[in-house]
Amino acid sequence: MCAFVVLSVLQSKKNKYLTVIFATTTVLFSACLCWGPYIAMKRPLYECRGMYGFGAFIAIFAVICVNSGTPSKQQQHIHEGTSCMAKIACLCLSWCFLVFSFVYANALDEQQRYKDFRTEMVLSALDQILVPNAETPVNLQITGSIGDSPVVERMPQYRGVLNRLVSVVRFAGDGWPWSVYDFQNYYDLRFNQADNLQELDLPILYEGYYETIYGDENNILIELREY
Repeated sequence: MCAFVVLSVLQSKKNKYLTVIFATTTVLFSACLCWGPYIAMKRPLYECRGMYGFGAFIAIFAVICVNSGTPSKQQQHIHEGTSCMAKIACLCLSWCFLVFSFVYANALDEQQRYKDFRTEMVLSALDQILVPNAETPVNLQITGSIGDSPVVERMPQYRGVLNRLVSVVRFAGDGWPWSVYDFQNYYDLRFNQADNLQELDLPILYEGYYETIYGDENNILIELREY
């Protein structure tokens, strides 16, 4: 972004001060515009699908910087130095994005395997509790979260943006609608989704390493734990 402003000033044949203001305003306005309507929301969307515009924002300015025109002869050396720095920055950034794309794909794949493993653990526990072929569906609620896979947590990029992106398949409870999606659509479980079973003071039916299950004849509360 700095290279774009500098190159715009060097190529300008009119008022340099106005060019600085215009170029800086263009960068700031484009940075806001790339978020689309999300920036106006009370809680902006930071998930993967909300970041596509930011990639276009970077790409457009990168193309402008590496394809800048020729300035006047007096500023030729400054232009060449800035243009070279911009190309190096774009090259390094592209390399980082390329590497991260592979890391991110591996992290999602590993997190999905961990999610499937934790789901199977819950199903195994429920198999010991639920009455087979019961006529009345139980009320089911899932709280807590499985967290991230230990493999993902050991990745060097985990402390940065990877931690936020992997949360898409983190399988969180506490009213998050995707927390019981697998149970409703992929397994033969009949239940009604509930959201206030913590208030019933249910007895413990099962306590394992990864989850604790509370319940009675009509209600099941699953409390997930992170490790």
